[in-house]
Order: sequence, then structure tokens, then C-alpha cells
Amino acid sequence: MKIANVVILYNVNPEKSATLQFLAKESHRFDMGYYIWDNSPEIQYEKSSLMDKIQSTDKYHIHNSNNISLAIIYNKSIRLFKNYDAIVFWDQDSNPSPLYFDKLKIGISNNPDIDLFLPKIYCGNKLVSPAKLGIVRGKLLKNLNPGLISSKGMCAITSGMCVKLSFFKVSGFQFNEELKLYGIDTDFSISYRKLRHFYFLINIAINHDLYELSSGRDEVEVKKRFKNKMDALKITYKDHRINKFVLFIYKLYLSLMGLY
Repeated sequence: MKIANVVILYNVNPEKSATLQFLAKESHRFDMGYYIWDNSPEIQYEKSSLMDKIQSTDKYHIHNSNNISLAIIYNKSIRLFKNYDAIVFWDQDSNPSPLYFDKLKIGISNNPDIDLFLPKIYCGNKLVSPAKLGIVRGKLLKNLNPGLISSKGMCAITSGMCVKLSFFKVSGFQFNEELKLYGIDTDFSISYRKLRHFYFLINIAINHDLYELSSGRDEVEVKKRFKNKMDALKITYKDHRINKFVLFIYKLYLSLMGLY
């Protein structure tokens, strides 16, 4: 089984990336490819010894100072690794258990009809992914048992997300390149749950910082990020008349309440 890994760096030296440290340790154990994209204004990996420790014949280091859309990067990687079995998308600061790939491969082998495999993502002691999402409002879940779960209402963070590459070929799905950063994971989740009825939850936890839940958050920045997410949903729902109308009413309500 061949698994591709996509890692996005931004203003972080690879030596300090928890994700790359993890992947470097695991690279000798599995047949994997690597697509490491540096979106920083200045290149970050020229002098990185950690990069040399990642063992693979399919290893790509790319720097683009234009900070291009993650959706574009994801689509490029899907095309590049089209002959692989699955692809995993990572943030730069993910730090899963060393058993991540062992449990992922078991999950894939035991569930040949399932295309999406998700870890549990925690921010502190809160489970933040997978979560539930209606048209505009989301809901955190207290707990989920590993295994097959209905994709109805599902919304997930992309970091640590594994998708079989056959899913993209069969469904024709591409990440929405109109979205730059915000809303890419939500847009994928909404599309996936229309196309597939189930996903598989891996018995693995990953800690992930969310600015909106951090103790040192700035409320002005939180409001700005929320607005960006609402604007992203407008793009996602541009061809969905009812959802677009509900989003308009919700934003109007927030504006009247001084929250948008």
C-alpha cells in the first residue's frame, strides 16, 4: 500500500515542524511519498537536515513565496500521486501517535469500500474534529467511538485526514480553488457527505491548536476569522439557492446583533 503525504509549511523551519519530525521517523517503515510545500515568503528548507532523513524515492520540496491557495496545492498533489493508494493531508504542527500509519493501514485494508479515514483532533481536552455542521452552524461532539460512522452532517479538519486516491478519480472531486485558506476543509466535508454515506474514524488522537479556542486569543482577530469563514461558505454555496439564502439571513442577523 502506497501512501502520499502532503505537508504545508509557512514561516516554520522544517527542523521545528512536529509533522516533519514525525514523518521522518516513520519514513523507513512504510512505502510513502512526500509533497512538502513551503508557502513562506522566504524559503525555509534549504539547510534542513531533517529533510534528508525522510526516506523516499518520491519526495518533492517546493517553495512558492506567493502563498497560494491550499486547494491548488492539494489538487497538484493528487495529480502527482495518482498512482498511489491514498493521500494524507497535514498541517505543519501535527504530532500524532507513532501508531498512526499502522492503524490507518489496518483501517484501509479492513474497509475496502470506504474512502475517508479521519483521526480524532483535539484542542486541549475538546474534540474539535470530526464535528457536526448544518448549513451555517457547527457543533462540537463530546466523543465518538472509532470505526464506521455516518457522514451525515460531518465536518472535519484536514490535518491527518486520509483519502483514497480512487475517490478523486471516480467522483471527479477537486478541491475548490476559489478558496484560499478558510473553508477548504468544510467545502470538502460538504461534498464528501453528498457522495459517500460513511467514513472511518481511526483510533488515533492528534493535538491541534485552534486560535478561536486559545486562551490568548484576540477577539478582533477571532471576529475577522469568523467573517472569513462565512465568506468561504458563500463560495461553497454559490450554486445552492436555499443554502445561500439561509447563509444570507444568518449573516444579516449577526450584523444586526453587531457580531459580524
